[in-house]
Amino acid sequence: METSNHLFVLGPVASEVWQFFDNLFGILDRANGVAAKLSSWFFSHRFVVRNHIRVIIPFLTLWFIWRD
Repeated sequence: METSNHLFVLGPVASEVWQFFDNLFGILDRANGVAAKLSSWFFSHRFVVRNHIRVIIPFLTLWFIWRD
């Protein structure tokens, strides 16, 4: 049975997508779930505001993984 953490973060496709964006934005993270992944992005920089790209990218990533 696939869990949401496996589907959205830990699975082979999801982990490759996250690794790409983590590297692109310098996110140092070993998140093992959706909540931890989002937290690592939201708190990755002290100047992250509501409409900052670091808030939007994780949601778009989750949506595209879910959609596919």
